[in-house]
Amino acid sequence: MGDQITILESGMAFGPYPVERCFQIEESKIYCAVNKRGGIKVVEFLLLRANNVLCLIEAKSSSPKPGNTVHFDGFISEIREKMVNGFSLGFASCLGRHADDALELSDEFKDLDLSTVGIKFILVIKDHEEPWLVPIKDELERVLRPTLKTWGIGSPAVEVLNEALAVKYKFILPSKS
Repeated sequence: MGDQITILESGMAFGPYPVERCFQIEESKIYCAVNKRGGIKVVEFLLLRANNVLCLIEAKSSSPKPGNTVHFDGFISEIREKMVNGFSLGFASCLGRHADDALELSDEFKDLDLSTVGIKFILVIKDHEEPWLVPIKDELERVLRPTLKTWGIGSPAVEVLNEALAVKYKFILPSKS
């Protein structure tokens, strides 16, 4: 087994993942170059799972309740923006559209067949109760529908997980409490 990486984000430890299957897009030179003037938000990282599924991972320590319309709508809008931008920049990078692509992307990402890879948009919210995840997932699916349809991304493409589910699906390490 090669080098492993663990990513600490929003109070959770994601991984460990093989380094070559994880692209920390938010920390990348590619993102810094594109975001010189600011205003572009992306997901934390991209993870290529063994089943040929590319996961775009966003982590949050909390979220507003769906009944709090102003805060909830703003939260959903921000997550949608990060996911769409992360997807766009990730694909552009895999296609070699930016100067630093060759330096930062592993061969796993450079050789990725973008026409067949599965896509999952995953939001992990620390300490969230499972029933609270459903309205967030429903609304994210609604706002991401144009992106999913135009890119031909099949269902289920959106997952909203709490810490316990993220541990179950091997996205994060169990917390040491």
